[in-house]
Formats: sequence, C-alpha cells, structure tokens
Amino acid sequence: MRKKLLKLCLCTVLFVFALCSFTACKKVKSARAVFAPYYTAHTPSASEQKDAILLSSDPQPAQDEEEDSEIAPRFCYAIYRPSLDLSATDAQISAYLQGQIDATSTLYNEDAALNLDYSLDIFAEKLGQLKFFGFSCPLSNQQPGEHQIRKAFFYNAIDGTMLSFTDLFISEQTNLLYQSIDEAVYAQAQLEVASSNLSSDTLLYCLSFEEQGMQMCFPAGTFGQTQSEELKIVISYETIAPCIEEPLYTLLADYLPKRGRAIDPDKPMVALTFDDGPSKYTVPIAELAEQYDGRVTFCVVGNRIDQFSDSLIRVSEAGHEIANHTWEHKKLAILSYEEAKNQIQKTNDKVQELTGKPTTFIRPTYGSVSDTLRQLSTDLKMPLANWQVDTEDWKSRNADSVYQVCMAQVKDGDIILFHDLYESTYHAIERIIPELTAQGYQLVTLSELLEYSGQQPEYGHIYRNIS
Repeated sequence: MRKKLLKLCLCTVLFVFALCSFTACKKVKSARAVFAPYYTAHTPSASEQKDAILLSSDPQPAQDEEEDSEIAPRFCYAIYRPSLDLSATDAQISAYLQGQIDATSTLYNEDAALNLDYSLDIFAEKLGQLKFFGFSCPLSNQQPGEHQIRKAFFYNAIDGTMLSFTDLFISEQTNLLYQSIDEAVYAQAQLEVASSNLSSDTLLYCLSFEEQGMQMCFPAGTFGQTQSEELKIVISYETIAPCIEEPLYTLLADYLPKRGRAIDPDKPMVALTFDDGPSKYTVPIAELAEQYDGRVTFCVVGNRIDQFSDSLIRVSEAGHEIANHTWEHKKLAILSYEEAKNQIQKTNDKVQELTGKPTTFIRPTYGSVSDTLRQLSTDLKMPLANWQVDTEDWKSRNADSVYQVCMAQVKDGDIILFHDLYESTYHAIERIIPELTAQGYQLVTLSELLEYSGQQPEYGHIYRNIS
C-alpha cells in the first residue's frame, strides 16, 4: 500500500513539473513570435553610392529564471541609415538614432517596436538632404499612426558640415520666408495658413531644394483639419534668395542671383593677385577681402592643390577667382608648345575637377612671355595677366615694405602682384585692403576688372593694367 501511495505521489510531481515546463515554454515561444523582425526593405535613391545599413535589435527576450515570473516588456527596432563617408555627419546621425532608440525603449509599458527608414538626395552634388521617417508602436497594435517620427538633416555634401535651420535661412528674414510660403499655399489651394506656427523641424522635413526652386511638401493635416490632402508648393529661387543664409547660398550659387557685390564701373578698381599658392594663408587673405566686399585672384600652382584642396574650394565658392600659374612653376617662356600646354592643361583640369569652374587667365611664371606662350594663350582662349605693381613681397618678406610699395604705386585699373605663401604678405594685406577701400578702390578679380572696363578679352595680349 505504501509503495502504491509513493508511486502515485511521484507521478503527481512529474505531471505538475511537466505542466509548468510546458506553460513556461509556451510563454517564451509566444513572446518570441511577437518579436519577429518587423521591417520592409529600403529602396535606394539615385544619390546613394553605398548600400543602406540596417540597425536591428535582437527581438528575442531571455527566458525568466523563475517559472512563475512575468516576462518584462520587450523592445525591438529596425532602422535603415545611410553610410555617407563624412565623419562629422555620420556621427551626428548616429547620435540622433541612438537618441530615438533610447527614448522609444522607455515610451511604452508593453512590448513595442521602432521602425525607421530614410530618403537621401544630393542636390547639385553639394547639398545633402536626408530625411528619416517611421513610427513606433506597441506590438499589440501595430498601427503606423501610433507615434509618427519625422526628422530632416541638411548638410554640406563636400565637407560634411551639418546645416541647421539658422544655417539655411537668415534669422532677420524669417518673416519674409513665412510670407512667401503662406502666399504660395494660398495661390495653390486657396488656404489661409500661418507657416510661422510650424516648428523648424516640421518646416525642414517638408522642405527640399530642386532644380525649379525651393519645394515644400506638406502632408495632409499639417495646417489643421482644413487641409485634407497633401499639398506641394514651389517657390522660385529669385523669390526666396533674400532669405537664404550664406552657407546655403554658397552651395546653391548656380541657382541664385549673384549677391552682395554691386560693382560701380565709374569708381576706381584694382585686382589683387596672389601667386604660387594655395597655402595656409589663402583663406585668411580671402576672408580679409570679403570683409570689405572685395574679391581677389589666386594664381595657383597645380601640384600644390591637393594639399590645400579645401582652401581652394572655399575661396572659389566665395567668388574669388582662380588663375593658372602652371603645374610645377616651370618657366613657360623656355618650354616647347606641348610642354607649356601640358603645364597649363593639367592645372586647368585639376581646378575644374575640384571647383567645377574653369580657369580663365594664365599668370606667366616669372612674368616671362614668348611667342609660343602667346600662341598657346590664343589657342586656349586664356588671356595672359602679368602685373603693373610688383610688391616684391617674395624678396623683402617685410610687411611694412610690401605695404609701402603697394600704396605708393597703385592707381585705377592696376593688377598688383603678391604671393600668398608668406606671413609677412598676410600682415601687409591686413593694412592694404582697408586702406585701398578707404581711398575708394573696389577690390575685384581679373575677370571683373576686364568686364567692367568694357573691353573684350584679347588672347596673346599681356594685361598689366586694365582701365
């Protein structure tokens, strides 16, 4: 009897253990089924050079150690992001996505998921327009409308600099920006709206720059219940130009009216030219000229460009002129036609590749010109530019001397020779530019000096003064 009772108890224990194990196993399997991967494939745009990166959490929760404990709410995510190969931009995108993961993981008291995808467009090969879109939701109710996520990033696609709303639009001109948007919305849909009530994040997400102008795409409901459908408007670049801040204006220069520099042909002007760069002083010299609404000409040596490529891009985009001072600073006047052409063409190609702009003038090395070089100038349709005032900064390396030579000899229409290799030249320019401006001179490029003289380019001719 005791043996039968013992056997019955043992069977009961085994049955209860099996039942508990089955229940726990069923609970874990159910949770794992809920956390199945939840995303769709990313569709790349024409601007994407690399495959999208998928960030995905492990959707399977760990099994609880105690058989009667509840499985804690779990969180999973599936996020697509681009690889831009721009360290600063990639770092900020990573920080934003991690912030979304951290915030969403604590948003719900039940099993939940986060899904993000993106679109990417590189406009004019200079302006990056990246937009993330998606949602988070509890897995018990997988409805995309639960918690919508929208975020736009604009960035300089050349150097990776992020562009905020205040980098895109001039703060003092936002009223004009809002007015332009409101008027375009009314013209398109007869809706009276107040875009100034929208957040900058909302405006940026609706914004894109296209060939025809600034486009705004407002999802239904952006302006309230009266807007029942998606609304697209386009504002011309001419209209929006007064609102655009300088970092964006530089990137969109090919589409915008020329800004800021009103050159008066009836007032004196001179062309400051800088040979043998680029160098570490190229950008500081350019910035000094810009402070006085001036532009200068940098006569570059081609084999130095790679070392200072960012500087050359910067000054070119700001409206300074790049002239050709050969590839290796060889004396053009003693070279054969083909040798001289190679020296010029290699630098032309390099500048064009980097800045997207052609070089217009040849600055002869050592100021020496031969009949061969004159013929090359004619064939390439590139005028020869020497100088009227030689500051001999390369010889004196003295800021006071450079300043005195320049100011003693300068007159209207002069081309003035400096070299942007020397610190002493930079310090001389710190004094020369304000003084020339105070005396009424306008600081212009070689091309501007020729244009405002009313003359047509004369190839093979050596320019020293253009007036």
